This record gives sequence, C-alpha cells and structure tokens, in this order.
Amino acid sequence: RPSYLQSLLNDTDIAIESDACSIEMRANQINGRSYDEDSHLFSVNVNGYTEFDIFAPRHVYHQHINPFMVMTDIHDGFVAQRGDWYDVMGGAYRMRVYSHAYVGVVMMHCHLLQHEDEGMLSSYRVVSDTQYPCIPHDNLSVTTTDMPTSSPTIFLLPTRAPLLDAD
Repeated sequence: RPSYLQSLLNDTDIAIESDACSIEMRANQINGRSYDEDSHLFSVNVNGYTEFDIFAPRHVYHQHINPFMVMTDIHDGFVAQRGDWYDVMGGAYRMRVYSHAYVGVVMMHCHLLQHEDEGMLSSYRVVSDTQYPCIPHDNLSVTTTDMPTSSPTIFLLPTRAPLLDAD
C-alpha cells in the first residue's frame, strides 16, 4: 500500500485531533445547507487525523482528495469491514481520514448526480494552522443524536472500473 493508505486503526499511535466532525445529508443539503462556494463546513489540520460521523441513510457520501477508513463493521462486515478504505459510501458510520500533504479545499457531495445537482455538496478546508479542528464555521451546530442504532441501508458505488481480461 502507498504510505497514505496505511492502517489508521491503532489508536495508540494516532492522535485524533478532536471530537468527530459531523456530516449529515438530508433534503438535498449537507449539514442543513445547500452549496455555497464561499462557505466551508469546518477546517482540519494537514498531516492530521480526523474522525467524521457520517449520517447519509438515503444518500451516497463522496469526498475528494483523501480516502477514508471505515471505523466499524457495516452489516456485520458484509458491506464494509473496520479498516476498509473508501471514498464513496452511504449510510451511517464513523470514518477516519489522514489529511496527507494537501492544503486547500476538499469537496464532498452526494454521489447521486441528481442530488448533487440540486445542491447537496459542500466542502471543508485542510489548513496548516488551525487550533480548533472540526469546529464548524459560522457557528453551525451539528449533532448526531438521531444517528440510527441499527444498520441503515447502505449504497456502494465502485470507485474505479473493474479490470477486464484482454482475451
């Protein structure tokens, strides 16, 4: 594996920078907002580890730049196992991201094109100097109190086309 896809499971070797950021996808909005190119949900540190609680039961979360590691088994490991890497997944789960090297804006959106076209996209910033990672911008208050306790329906989309034999 490349260096940026090494296991992030060993909590004793990884300093998680804050409580988990929350990302909720409902009603063609992310965290209660439609897309605004001048607004970012929060900031995280470059070369830092951040956890995200994703709540997207009827949507397919996708983020650009950095893949994420799923931190729990989903549907008893049938859909995803703790430690699997993705950049696209729906449902409700916790993920861990290592923000490797890149400083700038990270786009996130519903991977269902119609939902994205209707405004279900947003961004967060990767910066080199934030003292308060995962603090939402504009005093946005996001909670995960309505995260389901049972496994939600999960939608998976491939991140690349399968390889075909040249026969």
